[in-house]
Amino acid sequence: MNNASLQIGSAIGLAAPVSVGTSHATSLWHAGIDATTAIAARYVLSFAVAAGVRAFGAGSGSSASTRPTAATIRTVRKTSRQRAA
Repeated sequence: MNNASLQIGSAIGLAAPVSVGTSHATSLWHAGIDATTAIAARYVLSFAVAAGVRAFGAGSGSSASTRPTAATIRTVRKTSRQRAA
């Protein structure tokens, strides 16, 4: 399951920035920008989207991995005992 999750996540992670970049390049090309500049802009935007997603993931991952404090553990244990009784 871990291998499948990695492959699916990688495919989605690559498809999203490429799709956004290609759409941006197409709109630039239709606006009259030459193809070389539009393709360069596609790569820049795709990289920026990928960097933003990675930064968001790193931020949410680091905030979610904090260890509970002793007070929190005591509160959870107390609540669990009260529900059991």
